[in-house]
Parts: sequence; structure tokens; C-alpha cells
Amino acid sequence: MQVEGSVPATSSVQENLVHLCQRVYQELSGASVVPLVSVEFRPYRSSLAVASRRAQALQVRLAEVFRQAPPRVVEAVLYVVLGKLLKRPVSPAYRKQYLAFLRTLEPAGMRTHSSTVRPHQVRWKGRWFDLRALFDELNRRFFDGRLPKPWLGWSRWPLRSHWGRYDPVRHAIILNSRLDRPDVPRLVVEYVLFHEMLHIALPTQTLGHRCDVHNSAFRAFERKFPSADRARQLLASLSP
Repeated sequence: MQVEGSVPATSSVQENLVHLCQRVYQELSGASVVPLVSVEFRPYRSSLAVASRRAQALQVRLAEVFRQAPPRVVEAVLYVVLGKLLKRPVSPAYRKQYLAFLRTLEPAGMRTHSSTVRPHQVRWKGRWFDLRALFDELNRRFFDGRLPKPWLGWSRWPLRSHWGRYDPVRHAIILNSRLDRPDVPRLVVEYVLFHEMLHIALPTQTLGHRCDVHNSAFRAFERKFPSADRARQLLASLSP
């Protein structure tokens, strides 16, 4: 069934994409039987790529920006999005390729679709903390300004499950709006944002079929943040 607003790929492109999806899926899952695959291009909305599976069917939806993308970029985004769906680790090289392509996109062109993006994905300026300003400052201090800027935003509602999250598919960092309060020290917000920025800067290590996200290299870099222990103590005091 076609998704409203989506555009099926042309027959030749469709066939190539389907075969590529099947190959990537089989490699990541290790399955001997590959599900029925459908691929669609759609206008950019809340995410650039989405993969979902129902019964024996696999559906992949790609933003229009990938229609003219180089084959290696399409392959990279398929590894990233299918790896997320299957909870399988993928080579850091694919994520780097994907992020490199995102940096080439014209920001103004991306913003033309901002009216369709969910509010929590674009509300980067909270009542008390400006995430873009904080990101730029942390980027200069810890990454020599080289970290590619993701989508930044506050969650639409206060969350209880986590303080922040980096989504590699959307290349977005979302912080818990519970931190956007006058009684929360700036140190705490900076630490949570810095932690999520590390997920962009450092590759995920793999142990068999398991992703080791907070590995030794991650923890070593995290210790470079001044007063990290104090920030964690303050976060603990905010926990429900």
C-alpha cells in the first residue's frame, strides 16, 4: 500500500534499490529468507529515512534528497536505517558517509519543509536554554568546531526514560524538556548535550552482534568534561 505523499521509485531504480535492501538486510540479520521489500521516496518530513517491518514485508521510505544521491550514499543510509531496525551494529564508515552527505545539503532547502516537522524536533530555543548556542560553544571547546551540527530540539513533553538522545538516522539530538527550567544549572544541560554529541563524534564498537555504545573510548572522552561527576550528581537529584 502506498503511503500518502510518497512517490514510488521508477522501475529500474526500484529494482536496484530492492536488491540492495535485500542484500543489506540479509547481511545484517544473517537470515536465509529475505522478506518482501518495497522502497518509496517521499517529501522530507520528520525523518530522512525510515524502515519498518510487518509480517513478512519490509518497507523502506527515503526522502527525496536521496533520489539523486550517489549509490554509496544510498547504501550507507540503508545500512544505518536497517541496522537501527534490526538492532545490529554497522561499520562506522557507513555512518560517516551518511553524515558527510547530510553536510552537503542546502540548509535553506531543508528548512522549506520545516512546517511539516514535529514541534519537538525544531524547538531548539527553549524558555531558558538555547541548544544551538550551547552546541556551538561545546563544539568549539571540545571538538575544534568540526562536529557536524545535527537537528537540535527539546522534547515536546517531559520524559522519564532518558535525559537526552541522539538519533543517527535523523541526525538529531533531542533533550528532555524537564531540563529546560530555571532551577536546572547550565552545567547539567551542557553535560547532557555533550554526552549526546559524543555519539556523533565517536564510532560505536561492536561485540559480536551487540553494539557497545558507551565503550572505553567514549568514557575516556567523557571525562574531559569539567565537573562531570558534579553534573551526574545533579542529574541524579532531578530523577523521579
